Amino acid sequence: MSELVTPASEPAYVAKLALSAAPFNPLIEPALFYAGGQAGHRLNLLLHLVRASNKIANLVAEQGYGKSALLTQLQQRTGDEIRLCFVDGALHTELPAILGQCLIGLGVNSHDIDTAEDPLVVFKTRLQQLRQLSITPVMLVDNADQLAVALRTELATWIEWQGEQGFLLQAVIASSQPFVLPGTAQNRLQVVTLPAISENELSSYLMHRLNGVGFRGDSPFFDKDLKRIYQQSMGSPDRINQLAHQQLLGVKPVKPTLAVFDNWLAKMTMRWAGLSIVIVALLLLLLFQDTVNGWLTAESDNHAIDDTTVVIEEEADLPLVITEEQAERDELADLLAELPESNELEAEAAESMLVPVPVEKAQRPVAVVTPVETSPTVFDFLQKDWVMAQTASHYTFQLMGSWDRDEVHEFIEQYALVGDVAVFESMRNGQVWYVLVYGSFKNKQAALKASEGWPAPLNTLPSWLRRFDSVQQQIRDKAVISQ
Repeated sequence: MSELVTPASEPAYVAKLALSAAPFNPLIEPALFYAGGQAGHRLNLLLHLVRASNKIANLVAEQGYGKSALLTQLQQRTGDEIRLCFVDGALHTELPAILGQCLIGLGVNSHDIDTAEDPLVVFKTRLQQLRQLSITPVMLVDNADQLAVALRTELATWIEWQGEQGFLLQAVIASSQPFVLPGTAQNRLQVVTLPAISENELSSYLMHRLNGVGFRGDSPFFDKDLKRIYQQSMGSPDRINQLAHQQLLGVKPVKPTLAVFDNWLAKMTMRWAGLSIVIVALLLLLLFQDTVNGWLTAESDNHAIDDTTVVIEEEADLPLVITEEQAERDELADLLAELPESNELEAEAAESMLVPVPVEKAQRPVAVVTPVETSPTVFDFLQKDWVMAQTASHYTFQLMGSWDRDEVHEFIEQYALVGDVAVFESMRNGQVWYVLVYGSFKNKQAALKASEGWPAPLNTLPSWLRRFDSVQQQIRDKAVISQ
Protein backbone atom coordinates (compact mmCIF):
# COMPACT_ATOMS: atom_id res chain seq x y z
CA MET A 1 0.00 0.00 0.00
CA SER A 2 1.56 3.27 -1.11
CA GLU A 3 -0.80 5.75 0.54
CA LEU A 4 0.12 7.29 3.87
CA VAL A 5 -2.15 6.60 6.79
CA THR A 6 -4.21 9.33 8.37
CA PRO A 7 -3.25 10.93 11.72
CA ALA A 8 -6.20 9.11 13.34
CA SER A 9 -4.56 5.77 12.50
CA GLU A 10 -0.87 6.30 13.06
CA PRO A 11 1.61 3.70 11.79
CA ALA A 12 3.27 1.32 14.24
CA TYR A 13 6.72 2.86 13.86
CA VAL A 14 5.52 6.12 15.48
CA ALA A 15 5.35 4.43 18.89
CA LYS A 16 8.35 2.22 18.19
CA LEU A 17 10.60 5.21 17.47
CA ALA A 18 8.96 7.37 20.19
CA LEU A 19 7.73 9.94 17.68
CA SER A 20 5.07 12.56 18.37
CA ALA A 21 3.55 12.18 14.88
CA ALA A 22 4.11 10.54 11.51
CA PRO A 23 7.14 12.37 10.04
CA PHE A 24 6.29 11.76 6.40
CA ASN A 25 2.60 12.63 6.49
CA PRO A 26 1.59 14.40 3.24
CA LEU A 27 -0.06 17.25 5.17
CA ILE A 28 2.02 20.42 5.16
CA GLU A 29 3.60 20.90 8.59
CA PRO A 30 5.48 24.22 8.86
CA ALA A 31 7.78 22.83 11.56
CA LEU A 32 8.94 20.05 9.23
CA PHE A 33 9.94 22.37 6.39
CA TYR A 34 13.48 21.59 5.26
CA ALA A 35 15.29 24.89 4.64
CA GLY A 36 18.76 23.43 4.31
CA GLY A 37 18.69 22.99 0.54
CA GLN A 38 17.36 24.66 -2.58
CA ALA A 39 13.92 25.21 -1.03
CA GLY A 40 15.48 27.47 1.62
CA HIS A 41 17.31 29.46 -1.05
CA ARG A 42 14.13 29.92 -3.06
CA LEU A 43 12.24 31.00 0.06
CA ASN A 44 14.78 33.75 0.71
CA LEU A 45 14.54 34.89 -2.90
CA LEU A 46 10.74 35.09 -2.72
CA LEU A 47 10.98 37.14 0.48
CA HIS A 48 13.38 39.55 -1.25
CA LEU A 49 11.09 39.91 -4.27
CA VAL A 50 8.07 40.61 -2.06
CA ARG A 51 9.83 43.05 0.25
CA ALA A 52 12.07 44.97 -2.12
CA SER A 53 10.54 44.94 -5.59
CA ASN A 54 7.38 45.27 -7.63
CA LYS A 55 7.94 41.93 -9.35
CA ILE A 56 5.26 39.23 -9.47
CA ALA A 57 7.07 36.04 -8.47
CA ASN A 58 6.14 32.91 -10.42
CA LEU A 59 7.21 29.82 -8.43
CA VAL A 60 7.54 27.00 -10.96
CA ALA A 61 8.01 23.31 -10.08
CA GLU A 62 6.60 19.91 -10.92
CA GLN A 63 3.75 18.44 -8.90
CA GLY A 64 4.97 17.16 -5.53
CA TYR A 65 8.11 19.33 -5.36
CA GLY A 66 6.88 21.44 -2.43
CA LYS A 67 5.33 24.60 -3.91
CA SER A 68 2.48 24.60 -1.37
CA ALA A 69 4.90 24.06 1.50
CA LEU A 70 6.99 27.00 0.29
CA LEU A 71 3.92 29.27 0.18
CA THR A 72 3.04 28.19 3.72
CA GLN A 73 6.55 29.11 4.89
CA LEU A 74 6.26 32.46 3.13
CA GLN A 75 3.19 33.21 5.24
CA GLN A 76 5.12 32.24 8.38
CA ARG A 77 8.17 34.39 7.60
CA THR A 78 6.57 37.73 6.71
CA GLY A 79 6.07 40.46 9.31
CA ASP A 80 3.78 43.42 9.94
CA GLU A 81 5.00 45.24 6.85
CA ILE A 82 3.21 42.71 4.60
CA ARG A 83 -0.46 41.67 4.49
CA LEU A 84 -1.21 38.36 2.73
CA CYS A 85 -4.26 36.74 1.20
CA PHE A 86 -4.29 33.15 -0.08
CA VAL A 87 -6.07 31.73 -3.12
CA ASP A 88 -6.06 28.07 -4.21
CA GLY A 89 -6.79 27.65 -7.92
CA ALA A 90 -7.96 24.09 -7.28
CA LEU A 91 -10.59 25.19 -4.72
CA HIS A 92 -11.53 28.75 -5.65
CA THR A 93 -12.78 28.43 -9.21
CA GLU A 94 -15.21 31.36 -9.27
CA LEU A 95 -14.46 35.09 -9.17
CA PRO A 96 -16.67 35.85 -6.09
CA ALA A 97 -14.86 33.15 -4.08
CA ILE A 98 -11.42 34.51 -5.03
CA LEU A 99 -12.44 38.09 -4.33
CA GLY A 100 -13.90 37.06 -0.95
CA GLN A 101 -10.64 35.31 -0.01
CA CYS A 102 -8.68 38.45 -0.86
CA LEU A 103 -10.95 40.79 1.09
CA ILE A 104 -10.89 38.60 4.20
CA GLY A 105 -7.13 38.10 4.02
CA LEU A 106 -6.50 41.83 3.70
CA GLY A 107 -8.54 42.61 6.81
CA VAL A 108 -11.90 43.78 5.42
CA ASN A 109 -14.67 42.95 7.91
CA SER A 110 -17.50 40.67 6.86
CA HIS A 111 -20.14 43.40 7.26
CA ASP A 112 -18.46 45.62 4.66
CA ILE A 113 -18.17 42.64 2.33
CA ASP A 114 -21.84 41.63 2.69
CA THR A 115 -23.21 45.16 2.25
CA ALA A 116 -20.91 46.25 -0.58
CA GLU A 117 -22.61 47.06 -3.88
CA ASP A 118 -19.39 46.41 -5.76
CA PRO A 119 -16.82 44.21 -3.94
CA LEU A 120 -14.16 45.20 -6.49
CA VAL A 121 -14.40 48.82 -5.34
CA VAL A 122 -13.99 47.68 -1.72
CA PHE A 123 -10.99 45.57 -2.76
CA LYS A 124 -9.22 48.40 -4.58
CA THR A 125 -9.96 50.85 -1.77
CA ARG A 126 -8.45 48.43 0.76
CA LEU A 127 -5.30 48.09 -1.33
CA GLN A 128 -4.93 51.87 -1.40
CA GLN A 129 -5.42 52.08 2.37
CA LEU A 130 -2.70 49.51 3.02
CA ARG A 131 -0.27 51.26 0.67
CA GLN A 132 -0.88 54.56 2.48
CA LEU A 133 0.09 52.77 5.70
CA SER A 134 3.29 51.49 4.00
CA ILE A 135 1.98 47.93 4.16
CA THR A 136 2.48 45.76 1.09
CA PRO A 137 -0.58 43.68 0.08
CA VAL A 138 0.46 40.35 -1.45
CA MET A 139 -1.77 37.69 -2.98
CA LEU A 140 -0.51 34.09 -2.84
CA VAL A 141 -1.95 31.89 -5.59
CA ASP A 142 -1.43 28.13 -5.40
CA ASN A 143 -2.27 25.71 -8.24
CA ALA A 144 -2.49 28.66 -10.62
CA ASP A 145 -2.47 26.31 -13.63
CA GLN A 146 -6.09 25.43 -12.83
CA LEU A 147 -7.36 29.01 -13.06
CA ALA A 148 -9.69 29.60 -16.00
CA VAL A 149 -8.68 32.09 -18.69
CA ALA A 150 -11.28 34.59 -17.50
CA LEU A 151 -9.89 34.45 -13.96
CA ARG A 152 -6.33 34.98 -15.24
CA THR A 153 -7.52 38.06 -17.10
CA GLU A 154 -9.17 39.42 -13.95
CA LEU A 155 -6.05 38.68 -11.92
CA ALA A 156 -3.93 40.56 -14.49
CA THR A 157 -6.26 43.55 -14.16
CA TRP A 158 -5.80 43.65 -10.37
CA ILE A 159 -2.04 43.40 -10.70
CA GLU A 160 -1.98 46.41 -13.04
CA TRP A 161 -3.86 48.72 -10.62
CA GLN A 162 -1.73 51.68 -9.62
CA GLY A 163 -1.92 54.43 -7.03
CA GLU A 164 0.19 57.42 -6.05
CA GLN A 165 2.99 55.15 -4.81
CA GLY A 166 2.99 52.74 -7.75
CA PHE A 167 1.42 49.30 -8.15
CA LEU A 168 -1.17 48.49 -5.50
CA LEU A 169 -0.90 44.69 -5.44
CA GLN A 170 1.93 42.18 -5.52
CA ALA A 171 1.61 38.43 -5.90
CA VAL A 172 3.40 35.10 -5.68
CA ILE A 173 1.96 32.65 -8.21
CA ALA A 174 2.76 28.92 -7.93
CA SER A 175 2.38 26.76 -11.03
CA SER A 176 3.81 23.61 -12.59
CA GLN A 177 4.70 25.48 -15.81
CA PRO A 178 5.73 29.13 -16.38
CA PHE A 179 2.55 31.16 -15.88
CA VAL A 180 1.17 33.50 -18.53
CA LEU A 181 -0.70 36.67 -17.60
CA PRO A 182 -2.65 38.57 -20.26
CA GLY A 183 -1.54 42.05 -21.28
CA THR A 184 1.28 44.10 -19.79
CA ALA A 185 1.07 42.30 -16.42
CA GLN A 186 3.35 39.67 -17.93
CA ASN A 187 6.21 42.20 -17.87
CA ARG A 188 6.24 42.11 -14.06
CA LEU A 189 6.43 38.32 -13.88
CA GLN A 190 9.68 36.87 -12.50
CA VAL A 191 10.09 33.09 -12.76
CA VAL A 192 11.63 31.32 -9.72
CA THR A 193 12.20 27.60 -10.30
CA LEU A 194 12.12 25.06 -7.44
CA PRO A 195 14.41 22.11 -8.25
CA ALA A 196 14.22 18.57 -6.91
CA ILE A 197 16.09 17.47 -3.78
CA SER A 198 19.61 16.39 -4.69
CA GLU A 199 21.01 12.99 -3.72
CA ASN A 200 23.46 14.67 -1.33
CA GLU A 201 20.57 16.38 0.49
CA LEU A 202 18.43 13.27 0.86
CA SER A 203 19.87 11.98 4.16
CA SER A 204 19.69 15.44 5.78
CA TYR A 205 16.12 15.90 4.55
CA LEU A 206 14.94 12.59 6.03
CA MET A 207 16.66 13.21 9.38
CA HIS A 208 15.19 16.71 9.53
CA ARG A 209 11.69 15.29 9.16
CA LEU A 210 12.37 12.64 11.81
CA ASN A 211 13.95 15.05 14.28
CA GLY A 212 11.00 17.41 13.79
CA VAL A 213 8.70 14.86 15.43
CA GLY A 214 11.00 13.96 18.30
CA PHE A 215 13.30 11.27 16.89
CA ARG A 216 16.62 10.95 18.71
CA GLY A 217 19.14 8.47 17.45
CA ASP A 218 21.01 7.28 14.38
CA SER A 219 19.33 7.29 11.00
CA PRO A 220 17.09 4.25 10.38
CA PHE A 221 17.94 4.51 6.66
CA PHE A 222 21.03 2.67 5.39
CA ASP A 223 23.05 3.78 2.38
CA LYS A 224 21.36 1.22 0.13
CA ASP A 225 17.96 2.51 1.30
CA LEU A 226 18.93 6.09 0.49
CA LYS A 227 20.17 5.08 -2.95
CA ARG A 228 16.96 3.20 -3.72
CA ILE A 229 14.72 6.02 -2.44
CA TYR A 230 16.52 8.58 -4.54
CA GLN A 231 16.49 6.45 -7.69
CA GLN A 232 12.76 5.78 -7.39
CA SER A 233 11.79 9.32 -6.38
CA MET A 234 14.08 11.31 -8.72
CA GLY A 235 14.29 13.90 -5.92
CA SER A 236 10.55 14.60 -5.65
CA PRO A 237 9.82 15.43 -1.96
CA ASP A 238 6.32 13.98 -2.20
CA ARG A 239 7.60 10.68 -3.57
CA ILE A 240 10.48 10.65 -1.07
CA ASN A 241 7.98 10.92 1.77
CA GLN A 242 5.96 8.00 0.45
CA LEU A 243 9.01 5.77 0.01
CA ALA A 244 10.45 6.67 3.43
CA HIS A 245 7.08 5.92 5.03
CA GLN A 246 6.98 2.51 3.33
CA GLN A 247 10.55 1.79 4.43
CA LEU A 248 9.70 2.45 8.10
CA LEU A 249 6.55 0.34 7.77
CA GLY A 250 8.68 -2.55 6.57
CA VAL A 251 7.03 -2.71 3.17
CA LYS A 252 9.20 -4.74 0.80
CA PRO A 253 10.78 -2.55 -1.91
CA VAL A 254 9.41 -3.12 -5.38
CA LYS A 255 11.13 -2.66 -8.68
CA PRO A 256 10.31 0.51 -10.58
CA THR A 257 7.12 0.12 -12.57
CA LEU A 258 6.91 0.43 -16.31
CA ALA A 259 5.31 3.86 -15.88
CA VAL A 260 8.31 5.06 -13.88
CA PHE A 261 10.65 3.71 -16.55
CA ASP A 262 8.60 5.35 -19.30
CA ASN A 263 8.76 8.67 -17.44
CA TRP A 264 12.52 8.37 -17.11
CA LEU A 265 12.87 7.38 -20.76
CA ALA A 266 10.77 10.37 -21.87
CA LYS A 267 12.97 12.75 -19.89
CA MET A 268 16.15 11.26 -21.29
CA THR A 269 14.73 11.37 -24.84
CA MET A 270 13.95 15.08 -24.52
CA ARG A 271 17.37 15.75 -23.03
CA TRP A 272 19.29 14.09 -25.87
CA ALA A 273 16.99 14.97 -28.77
CA GLY A 274 18.73 18.27 -29.51
CA LEU A 275 22.19 16.70 -29.37
CA SER A 276 21.07 13.88 -31.67
CA ILE A 277 20.02 16.37 -34.34
CA VAL A 278 23.42 18.03 -34.25
CA ILE A 279 25.22 14.65 -34.50
CA VAL A 280 23.10 13.56 -37.48
CA ALA A 281 23.79 16.85 -39.25
CA LEU A 282 27.55 16.44 -38.76
CA LEU A 283 27.44 12.85 -40.06
CA LEU A 284 25.56 13.94 -43.18
CA LEU A 285 28.08 16.71 -43.75
CA LEU A 286 30.96 14.23 -43.54
CA LEU A 287 29.26 11.77 -45.89
CA PHE A 288 28.69 14.36 -48.58
CA GLN A 289 31.91 16.29 -47.97
CA ASP A 290 33.37 15.38 -51.38
CA THR A 291 30.25 16.53 -53.18
CA VAL A 292 30.20 19.80 -51.25
CA ASN A 293 33.91 20.38 -51.96
CA GLY A 294 33.24 19.78 -55.68
CA TRP A 295 30.52 22.41 -55.67
CA LEU A 296 32.77 24.89 -53.92
CA THR A 297 35.67 24.19 -56.34
CA ALA A 298 33.46 24.64 -59.40
CA GLU A 299 32.06 27.87 -58.04
CA SER A 300 35.59 29.16 -57.37
CA ASP A 301 36.74 28.27 -60.89
CA ASN A 302 33.84 30.13 -62.47
CA HIS A 303 34.72 33.32 -60.62
CA ALA A 304 38.52 33.05 -60.58
CA ILE A 305 40.63 36.06 -61.58
CA ASP A 306 44.38 36.59 -61.77
CA ASP A 307 44.67 39.17 -59.01
CA THR A 308 43.17 37.13 -56.21
CA THR A 309 42.79 38.77 -52.83
CA VAL A 310 43.31 36.40 -49.94
CA VAL A 311 41.43 37.19 -46.74
CA ILE A 312 42.72 35.42 -43.64
CA GLU A 313 39.98 34.89 -41.07
CA GLU A 314 40.81 35.67 -37.52
CA GLU A 315 40.73 32.73 -35.16
CA ALA A 316 37.33 32.57 -33.45
CA ASP A 317 37.19 32.86 -29.68
CA LEU A 318 36.60 29.62 -27.87
CA PRO A 319 33.06 29.36 -26.44
CA LEU A 320 32.68 30.05 -22.75
CA VAL A 321 31.80 26.88 -20.86
CA ILE A 322 29.50 27.49 -17.91
CA THR A 323 28.99 24.73 -15.39
CA GLU A 324 25.49 23.88 -14.17
CA GLU A 325 26.33 25.12 -10.67
CA GLN A 326 27.69 28.42 -12.00
CA ALA A 327 24.66 28.87 -14.26
CA GLU A 328 22.34 28.44 -11.26
CA ARG A 329 24.26 31.04 -9.27
CA ASP A 330 24.20 33.44 -12.22
CA GLU A 331 20.45 32.90 -12.61
CA LEU A 332 19.87 33.71 -8.94
CA ALA A 333 22.07 36.82 -9.21
CA ASP A 334 20.18 37.94 -12.33
CA LEU A 335 16.84 37.55 -10.54
CA LEU A 336 17.95 39.78 -7.70
CA ALA A 337 19.64 42.26 -10.04
CA GLU A 338 16.39 42.76 -11.95
CA LEU A 339 14.49 44.01 -8.91
CA PRO A 340 12.91 47.36 -9.93
CA GLU A 341 12.82 50.59 -7.99
CA SER A 342 10.38 51.03 -5.12
CA ASN A 343 8.87 54.36 -4.11
CA GLU A 344 10.44 56.20 -1.16
CA LEU A 345 8.30 56.78 1.92
CA GLU A 346 8.55 59.10 4.90
CA ALA A 347 11.60 58.44 7.09
CA GLU A 348 9.60 58.74 10.32
CA ALA A 349 7.72 55.48 9.59
CA ALA A 350 8.06 52.58 11.99
CA GLU A 351 9.47 49.21 10.96
CA SER A 352 6.19 48.24 9.33
CA MET A 353 6.78 51.20 6.97
CA LEU A 354 10.31 50.33 5.81
CA VAL A 355 11.59 52.06 2.67
CA PRO A 356 13.08 49.71 0.05
CA VAL A 357 16.25 51.15 -1.48
CA PRO A 358 15.83 51.84 -5.25
CA VAL A 359 17.71 48.82 -6.51
CA GLU A 360 18.79 50.29 -9.84
CA LYS A 361 20.59 53.12 -8.04
CA ALA A 362 21.89 51.30 -4.98
CA GLN A 363 21.21 47.66 -4.40
CA ARG A 364 24.41 46.97 -2.50
CA PRO A 365 24.86 47.32 1.27
CA VAL A 366 27.34 49.91 2.41
CA ALA A 367 31.00 49.16 2.96
CA VAL A 368 31.92 51.40 5.88
CA VAL A 369 35.28 49.71 6.22
CA THR A 370 36.91 47.60 3.52
CA PRO A 371 36.29 43.95 4.47
CA VAL A 372 39.33 42.16 5.78
CA GLU A 373 40.37 38.72 4.62
CA THR A 374 39.56 37.04 7.94
CA SER A 375 35.90 36.75 8.95
CA PRO A 376 34.81 38.56 12.14
CA THR A 377 33.48 36.66 15.11
CA VAL A 378 29.77 36.70 15.85
CA PHE A 379 30.43 39.14 18.68
CA ASP A 380 32.13 41.69 16.42
CA PHE A 381 29.20 44.12 16.13
CA LEU A 382 27.66 47.12 17.88
CA GLN A 383 24.37 47.17 19.77
CA LYS A 384 21.42 49.45 20.47
CA ASP A 385 23.47 51.94 22.54
CA TRP A 386 25.38 52.85 19.38
CA VAL A 387 22.13 53.17 17.42
CA MET A 388 20.59 55.48 20.03
CA ALA A 389 23.73 57.66 20.00
CA GLN A 390 23.52 58.39 16.25
CA THR A 391 22.22 61.70 14.90
CA ALA A 392 18.48 61.32 14.30
CA SER A 393 18.56 62.79 10.78
CA HIS A 394 21.35 60.49 9.59
CA TYR A 395 20.70 57.34 7.57
CA THR A 396 21.56 53.65 7.87
CA PHE A 397 20.96 50.46 5.87
CA GLN A 398 18.84 47.69 7.36
CA LEU A 399 20.15 44.43 5.91
CA MET A 400 17.85 41.90 7.56
CA GLY A 401 15.56 41.01 10.45
CA SER A 402 14.87 37.63 12.05
CA TRP A 403 13.20 35.92 14.99
CA ASP A 404 16.43 33.95 15.46
CA ARG A 405 19.56 35.74 16.73
CA ASP A 406 21.77 33.00 15.29
CA GLU A 407 20.52 33.76 11.78
CA VAL A 408 21.72 37.35 12.18
CA HIS A 409 25.10 36.15 13.43
CA GLU A 410 25.38 33.77 10.50
CA PHE A 411 24.57 36.60 8.09
CA ILE A 412 27.35 38.75 9.57
CA GLU A 413 29.85 35.92 9.32
CA GLN A 414 28.74 34.83 5.86
CA TYR A 415 29.29 38.27 4.33
CA ALA A 416 32.28 39.22 6.55
CA LEU A 417 30.66 42.49 7.69
CA VAL A 418 32.94 44.83 9.62
CA GLY A 419 32.83 48.45 10.75
CA ASP A 420 29.54 50.07 11.79
CA VAL A 421 27.59 46.81 12.12
CA ALA A 422 24.85 46.97 14.77
CA VAL A 423 22.24 44.48 16.01
CA PHE A 424 19.32 45.61 18.17
CA GLU A 425 16.18 43.97 19.56
CA SER A 426 12.53 45.00 19.49
CA MET A 427 9.22 43.26 20.15
CA ARG A 428 7.01 42.03 17.31
CA ASN A 429 3.88 39.91 17.74
CA GLY A 430 4.90 39.15 21.31
CA GLN A 431 8.35 37.84 20.33
CA VAL A 432 11.84 39.30 20.22
CA TRP A 433 12.75 40.52 16.71
CA TYR A 434 16.48 40.94 15.89
CA VAL A 435 17.43 43.64 13.38
CA LEU A 436 20.78 44.17 11.63
CA VAL A 437 21.70 47.72 10.50
CA TYR A 438 24.85 48.86 8.75
CA GLY A 439 26.58 52.25 8.46
CA SER A 440 25.84 55.86 9.40
CA PHE A 441 25.52 58.61 6.75
CA LYS A 442 24.61 62.31 6.83
CA ASN A 443 22.11 62.03 3.96
CA LYS A 444 20.68 59.67 1.35
CA GLN A 445 23.10 60.77 -1.33
CA ALA A 446 26.10 59.88 0.82
CA ALA A 447 24.61 56.49 1.63
CA LEU A 448 23.83 55.65 -1.98
CA LYS A 449 27.27 56.77 -3.16
CA ALA A 450 29.02 54.67 -0.52
CA SER A 451 26.94 51.61 -1.40
CA GLU A 452 28.12 51.65 -5.01
CA GLY A 453 31.55 50.39 -3.96
CA TRP A 454 30.42 47.27 -2.11
CA PRO A 455 31.84 44.09 -3.72
CA ALA A 456 30.18 40.79 -4.52
CA PRO A 457 28.37 38.79 -3.24
CA LEU A 458 26.61 41.46 -1.19
CA ASN A 459 25.92 43.48 -4.32
CA THR A 460 23.13 41.00 -5.17
CA LEU A 461 21.18 41.54 -1.95
CA PRO A 462 18.52 44.27 -1.60
CA SER A 463 18.37 46.34 1.59
CA TRP A 464 16.35 49.14 3.15
CA LEU A 465 17.56 52.72 3.73
CA ARG A 466 16.18 54.15 6.99
CA ARG A 467 16.62 57.31 9.02
CA PHE A 468 18.00 56.78 12.49
CA ASP A 469 15.06 58.56 14.15
CA SER A 470 12.83 55.81 12.70
CA VAL A 471 15.10 53.10 14.07
CA GLN A 472 15.45 54.82 17.45
CA GLN A 473 11.67 55.24 17.70
CA GLN A 474 11.26 51.50 17.05
CA ILE A 475 13.68 50.68 19.87
CA ARG A 476 11.81 52.98 22.29
CA ASP A 477 8.26 51.99 21.32
CA LYS A 478 8.90 48.27 21.04
CA ALA A 479 11.49 47.82 23.76
CA VAL A 480 12.31 44.35 25.00
CA ILE A 481 11.56 44.08 28.72
CA SER A 482 14.14 41.96 30.54
CA GLN A 483 12.72 39.14 32.65
